[in-house]
Amino acid sequence: RHPGAEHVEDEHGDEELVTGTVENSFVETEGGSAGMSWVGDRGYVGAAFGVYDSRYGVPGHAHDHDEDEHGEPFAATLEPGHDHEEPGDEGVSVDLEQRRLDLHARYDAPLSGVEAVQARLGWRDYRHQELEGDDLGTLFTNELLEARIEALLSPLGRFEGTAGLNVLDRDFAAVGEEAYIQPTATQRLAVFLYEELPAEPWGVQLGARFETQDTSSSDPGLPDRDFDGVSASAGVSYAFAETWLVSLATSRSERAPTAEELYSDGPHAATFSYEIGDPELGSEVGNGLDLTLRASVGRFDGSLAVFATRFDDYLYLDDTGEVRDGLEVRRFTQADTRFDGFELHGDLELL
Repeated sequence: RHPGAEHVEDEHGDEELVTGTVENSFVETEGGSAGMSWVGDRGYVGAAFGVYDSRYGVPGHAHDHDEDEHGEPFAATLEPGHDHEEPGDEGVSVDLEQRRLDLHARYDAPLSGVEAVQARLGWRDYRHQELEGDDLGTLFTNELLEARIEALLSPLGRFEGTAGLNVLDRDFAAVGEEAYIQPTATQRLAVFLYEELPAEPWGVQLGARFETQDTSSSDPGLPDRDFDGVSASAGVSYAFAETWLVSLATSRSERAPTAEELYSDGPHAATFSYEIGDPELGSEVGNGLDLTLRASVGRFDGSLAVFATRFDDYLYLDDTGEVRDGLEVRRFTQADTRFDGFELHGDLELL
């Protein structure tokens, strides 16, 4: 039975409600953060440091349980009159630590043609250990450094714009018996430009982004991969009344595969699956069209958007139908895909 099942069948085949405490469902968490800023006449500089620690049990993940007739491990669940604390059982728990540092800065009117420059830098050091009792099973580490610099451009006629640079550096590693991927490194660099003409009553929005990404694995048998991608968007809007606006936008987005999609090959206990990547995957490209109606009437703000997107070589995790070591085998692959839908949103200010 699924670990989250709320009902079980009695000896007559009828369902009955089960209440109680889910075995190995404890959680202990602590954290905190502190920050400080210096604010001047033409800008500011601020920094914050945060700590987050958590230890929690993972119900249904004890590795010593017997297997069913299909060779798959039984998941722990609540049953009346049954005690799962059997001798030799060791509950699986996770010991998680995260440290983060954030820096924000802004400087007004640094030079002609630029109203202000904004910068953000974020550093994350994340790790969690999967423990079987007190024994270390698998260690995951993820160190991320990301920086973003934006120049708020002076108006060009009625156009208002932003240009910027985005840098990312990520080191990910999994070590232990359930390590589904070898240590990987990802570096990404992107430049972007956005320009907007406010709707008075007609408006225009234009955006473009160029991105390059390098991804590598510590496994010498796997190739390093380099990707270049271009994304762009264009839209037009019309304010046909003081409180109503309609807009139509088209976009082209390009996304390079992640390290997990390229290099995974092992049991991923968190998803109850054996995941396999493909180092030959390419970037996915989406072409979309959005039609949006917005309203702002008194205390009410709302919008209705209808969208359609066609993806070439969409990246996804596919079920293969195979089973390996009691886990379903899933493989990262690509296929042409279509997304159609709508979004409805509303805000009502009560007070």
